[in-house]
Amino acid sequence: MSRPKRAPKESTDRDRDAKVKPLIEYWAEALGFSRDWIISYRFVESLVEGDDDDHTVFARTQTLANYHKAVIGFDRVNIDNAIAEELEHTIIHELIHIAFDNTYSVITKYLNDYSGVGHELRDSLEGPADRLASAILALKRIDPFVTYNDKPEELV
Repeated sequence: MSRPKRAPKESTDRDRDAKVKPLIEYWAEALGFSRDWIISYRFVESLVEGDDDDHTVFARTQTLANYHKAVIGFDRVNIDNAIAEELEHTIIHELIHIAFDNTYSVITKYLNDYSGVGHELRDSLEGPADRLASAILALKRIDPFVTYNDKPEELV
């Protein structure tokens, strides 16, 4: 007699945290954010990207550049369905946005324009952030320079 099949276990925020936290800690250290930035994250029900229904949004980052604080919001469903490399790419991409946010917050402050220029500049940096994240992951595949268990002093 065969056992009845169980429905797949639904992910919880604890499960998501177990996937996301080590990657954020690792890449924040590798990219130099852990020394002077406070990076937190949360899981949200849905992230929508404008009118483009075909665009999958895994995460969105909000920063307070003057205070070196950032919060990454992860879409629960998209994170649950992401393969490991997509999740890692997403985290690197969002951390790159933190670096960019610091730059364009200064530009928008200087121009005294917090609506038009800031949004346009942020949107224009989506492509470069994506390409940089892909390049960083490609370099890691070529030469896996560190593992998640490496100590920060071994990164130097």
